Amino acid sequence: MFSWLRNLMRRQVFQDVVLANLAVALCRLEVLERKVDELMGVANDIKALLTQIDAATTAVANRLADLAGRITNSMSDAEVTEIKTQMAAKVDRLTALGHDPNNPVPTP
Repeated sequence: MFSWLRNLMRRQVFQDVVLANLAVALCRLEVLERKVDELMGVANDIKALLTQIDAATTAVANRLADLAGRITNSMSDAEVTEIKTQMAAKVDRLTALGHDPNNPVPTP
């Protein structure tokens, strides 16, 4: 006699369970969104820092290249060649620091 009422109550319980599960899923999704936002902020900070490091190492490399160009004629040819070779190696190493993400610290 009250089967329609029982069916109605079952449907209501089912709907309540579904709504409760959706609410839990929504809360978890909001937590995940906050975590993604945090990670993106960290990633952007790292990218900015890497850009600054690249600029700094490039500036140092340019300075070394400038110094190599100022070597005076009072040195022997062998001394000039030796210093230029050493400085060129340093310039190349510093330049490589900002250009190879797979090997950020090249071997000396």
